[in-house]
Amino acid sequence: MAITQVLQGCGAWNIQWKNRLPASVRGGIGDGAHLVVFESPVPDISDVLEDARPYALYEGVMTSLGSWGCSGFEMSWSLQQPGGPGPSSVFGGSSSFYQEYCEDVLDGINGLDFDTNGLAGFNGLFSGIYGPAAGPGYVAPEPLAVRSRADSLAASATEYRRRFGSGELVSWRMYPGFRMRSDYTTNLFTNYAVVISDIDTQGYGADGLLNVPAELDVRRDISNIVTEVIAYGDRNASTGVTPEETATNLAPFKTHDGGTFESRVLIDGGGVQSTLEEIAIRKANEGASPVVTVDAKLTRDPWLKEVSPGDLVYVWSADEPDLFASGNEINHFGAIRPKLFYVQQMTRNITSGMSVWLRNPTSGGVTKWTEVTDYVTFSSSPASVTLTDYFIAPYQASSTGSFRRLGDELKVAQRLSRSVN
Repeated sequence: MAITQVLQGCGAWNIQWKNRLPASVRGGIGDGAHLVVFESPVPDISDVLEDARPYALYEGVMTSLGSWGCSGFEMSWSLQQPGGPGPSSVFGGSSSFYQEYCEDVLDGINGLDFDTNGLAGFNGLFSGIYGPAAGPGYVAPEPLAVRSRADSLAASATEYRRRFGSGELVSWRMYPGFRMRSDYTTNLFTNYAVVISDIDTQGYGADGLLNVPAELDVRRDISNIVTEVIAYGDRNASTGVTPEETATNLAPFKTHDGGTFESRVLIDGGGVQSTLEEIAIRKANEGASPVVTVDAKLTRDPWLKEVSPGDLVYVWSADEPDLFASGNEINHFGAIRPKLFYVQQMTRNITSGMSVWLRNPTSGGVTKWTEVTDYVTFSSSPASVTLTDYFIAPYQASSTGSFRRLGDELKVAQRLSRSVN
């Protein structure tokens, strides 16, 4: 039935049986089994299923099995549960290369197959990772759950690239087969291949992009707006100096009497001067314009295999000014100027024609697969997609200076001022 996927998160899934699951079937399903959904039928041959597993539509961990259904989470549950617990991840090597560092920290934990081939040879300082627990100036203690460690490593690599490289975002993604890959987001996710719109035509437009008809709920929120950010560090006990960085921008609206709107935020960032500078720039960039989010309920497609969380897609409606990009005209079904959004979350539905299996953990070199396709209650309900104009991992949602807004941070950086008192 419904499967929810969240960008760098731990979405949930649930299945209802058509009727009570026979004991002969239920008895063959063990704790820790994985749900694997294929686009079409697959022969009941273990080797064939194993070979097909990396190409499955979805794989998740089953955490609950009952007479009338089963449920669970995305594979990242095995790396960190939604409540926080997870297998510990500690640094076990001395390499400063991103690929080797990640493999030392993450590869093999709970059977994880970790890959960073796209970042081979990428050098940086990854030993002092800022953790998710208490803001940007807080260094996370060991041990740290694997998913949080992966998030922290990706964030650290992103900051390194922004300062010393060309500024690419680094992220991670999980694939069927319990594989995780970390890479630049341009290599991990699909960009610009899909237009989600209220144009009522399913298929490819003149520009070669896939049009996905949807009902769009667009929301614009100004609660994030700030015009001045002051990030400060720890006061030096001997000199009494408190390091400080300030970044400013102009609010995109006026006060009720037509004056200049002002909104200031003071951040205890800790860390060194360069860290404070990064925090100030990032927070000012977050607050430079209203946050726009879009909930898209697809009108035809229950799965939408062309799109996954993290992808950049165009979103368009002639009736929504917040979906209009003045400098980005494409010839789709007529000339349109759509905006780009990140896919933050998706809820899909298992439909007739797919095959559904539960894969038991391998034991003694043997893996048992149980097909439950004939017992699943299918749904033809359309998929739904949550889109945002920022890239953010769920654990960072309440942290300071964590958004990756679609926009130009350099404009904010040019307005940065520095103070040491």
